[in-house]
Amino acid sequence: MSGVFITFEGPDGAGKTTQLQRLSRHLQQLGTEHICTREPGGTPTAERIRTLIFDPEVQLVPDAELLLFAAARAQHVQECIAPALEQGRWVLCDRFTLSTLVYQGYGRGLSHERIYQLSAMATGGLQPHLQLVVDVDALHGQQRIHQRHGDVNNRFDTLSCEFHQRVVEGFRAAASSEANCFVVDGRNSEDEVHHSIINALQQRGLL
Repeated sequence: MSGVFITFEGPDGAGKTTQLQRLSRHLQQLGTEHICTREPGGTPTAERIRTLIFDPEVQLVPDAELLLFAAARAQHVQECIAPALEQGRWVLCDRFTLSTLVYQGYGRGLSHERIYQLSAMATGGLQPHLQLVVDVDALHGQQRIHQRHGDVNNRFDTLSCEFHQRVVEGFRAAASSEANCFVVDGRNSEDEVHHSIINALQQRGLL
């Protein structure tokens, strides 16, 4: 595949979606063909699975939640991500396998080995060229979420502060152990975070 695959990761409220949009505008100015997508979602079928996963009225055991994420990812990779990369386009994706490891592994307490195996099956071994992790503490992230959406936006917003703290710590631990991760401080201004991301891409020869 000749395209470039970049994922944006981090706790809820970190600002990763905003940074994805900023990078998209930068690529447009450069004339670089790309697509923006998200997980779970990105295709009609995967978006229907997303609705089920995030419905605050749906009760899912952790194993079922993990399997639904994997099903949505398999659909997304085969129908959207892989074809775009084969066409030489950049793919900017809001969340990917690192989020599953963190939320279902560190957050829910599921087996990391099983998550890796399921992710490999769903992706066919596809990995991002770079995983951009926007880091903020749990309280800061949740305050941003509630300011933006009110009390409850999806099923994950109903989870405890302890869960969200495990997510923050999980992203930090996972990012430190994976070579293709770049961590940026989400407490900085939007412009500062964007410039840090551009510098990271340039240093890796991707831009």
